[in-house]
Amino acid sequence: MAGLGLYADLCAGAAAGRLGDRFGPRGILLAGLGVFALGSLLCGMAPSMAWLQTGRVAQGIGAAMVSPQAMAIAHRMFKGPDRAGAFAIFGLVAGLASVLGPLVGGWLVSADLFGLAWRPIFLINPPLAVLLVFALRHRIAGISGDARVHFDPAAVALSALGLLCVLIPLIEGRRFGWPVWTWAMLLAALPVFGALIWWERRRGRAGRTQLLPLALLGQGDFRWYVPAVGLFFAGLPGFFLILALFLQTGFGFSPLQSGVTAFPLSLGIMVASILSTALTRVSPQLRGMLGGALVLLGMGLVRGLLRGFDGFADQPWLMGGLLLAGVGFGLAVGPLFHLALERVAEVEAGIASALLQTFQQIGGAFGVAVMGSLLFSRLDAGQDWTTAFAAGTLGTILCFAGFLALFIYRWLRSGAADPQIG
Repeated sequence: MAGLGLYADLCAGAAAGRLGDRFGPRGILLAGLGVFALGSLLCGMAPSMAWLQTGRVAQGIGAAMVSPQAMAIAHRMFKGPDRAGAFAIFGLVAGLASVLGPLVGGWLVSADLFGLAWRPIFLINPPLAVLLVFALRHRIAGISGDARVHFDPAAVALSALGLLCVLIPLIEGRRFGWPVWTWAMLLAALPVFGALIWWERRRGRAGRTQLLPLALLGQGDFRWYVPAVGLFFAGLPGFFLILALFLQTGFGFSPLQSGVTAFPLSLGIMVASILSTALTRVSPQLRGMLGGALVLLGMGLVRGLLRGFDGFADQPWLMGGLLLAGVGFGLAVGPLFHLALERVAEVEAGIASALLQTFQQIGGAFGVAVMGSLLFSRLDAGQDWTTAFAAGTLGTILCFAGFLALFIYRWLRSGAADPQIG
């Protein structure tokens, strides 16, 4: 069911980004909040699974309309250091949401408010969305679109088919034991995406709007930071999945105790928001590298502390490693989005933001699939929870190591003569 919302979000993301480029991001953002609110209400009031799945699809479409417009608006409204600050706030909020969302959702389910069981996790969204609509409709300046941008339904269909071939194996592969059809679908994605590239090149030669502008994908900064986004966000969701399983199933922690154990990561992100104000004169490349290094150090400490882990007795040490990783996450995520979009033209801001969101979510699905498989493969082999969790955290460490390597490589290529520029 969660995969339906993710798939709808990814399929609609690029199209929504292009709609924002054509008609202006403000209207698409407000409309997306309305669609998300209606989808959440449908989920919360759903009388059957079919209605719940329909609501999840509507939620995904609404989220796809909102996310790229938020970054596009920040890209257009702010310049220079102000833009870096805006993306730092965006990144910190995104990081906090990814950590606090499951914690708050778990509390709402366990609290069973008004006897509604799981329904409050959806019903909390509509009033928040309505408040945001009223708060934003007069605060966001009318940013005009570009009438030269046109829709490309063939590219939307090809990208949707390609994403379907990737997401179904990533989401369902481990549950079914990675049968042949999962690998066949992943292989089938290659010619589908190849056809998409051919189609976009054809439209580009004809001077027509591309859903996925190949010139943007070939641009130096954007080309390197897009996979960095995928690696960065592959590391976090997968880690939290295996951490929750490790603590709750392996050592008997309650969902609340597991959430409290993971809370230092959120605290670290908040600490990073304070540190970011003192590091504004440091280039975003260096801040990104510092953040990535701290995440690696924190995750390395977590993995090193697993030897002899004894549940509640060792909980404070685990929380310390997560706090350090949270500080690194908060320092790196803002510069990551800022650098990716820094040189993007305003007319491409919507689609560029949508592509970043797409890689972020595909990275998350990939991380969950890989780290979950590493964990369960060790458990299926008869190894204990500590050994299995250590294997899963190795996947997290490799993701962040790849992220840091991309940052260092791009920094060296751009020239490190003046580290204060930025």
